[in-house]
Amino acid sequence: MKKDPVLIRYSNFYEDVTLDIEMMKQACALIQATTDCKPLCKQPELYDNTLCQISACTLFVNEDQGRMRFTITSNRFLRGMVRYCIYFLVKVGSGELTLDEFKSILNQETLLTQKQPALPHGLFLSHVEYPFLSFQDSHQLIRWMKTGLE
Repeated sequence: MKKDPVLIRYSNFYEDVTLDIEMMKQACALIQATTDCKPLCKQPELYDNTLCQISACTLFVNEDQGRMRFTITSNRFLRGMVRYCIYFLVKVGSGELTLDEFKSILNQETLLTQKQPALPHGLFLSHVEYPFLSFQDSHQLIRWMKTGLE
């Protein structure tokens, strides 16, 4: 698949990389089972704790179009967390990292000296939900957040 100039600002393009999608999906399951997300955080020292309740972590693939979409749902996100998830998924999918090695990293048995977050293109927050607030759409949330700031 070639780069799509329309989507270039809204997605990442991995050229000349063959990805094992099934391995990536298994890596998603490992991410979802993780409670201490310190290895997925850019600056864990900024937080009192790095515990997250990941309720969903899924990789959707459209092979005909050569596209994939990663979604993750959690009670909170740490700085760089989604970008590091993508980084590790691509490493596992390309065979540069085995599932056992990735599991060892997530369990903090193996400490990485280097990791590079995926580019932010194509990453976006699609939904915010608070148990004490109810909004029908994101525009309503934005209006509420701007109250008193105008």
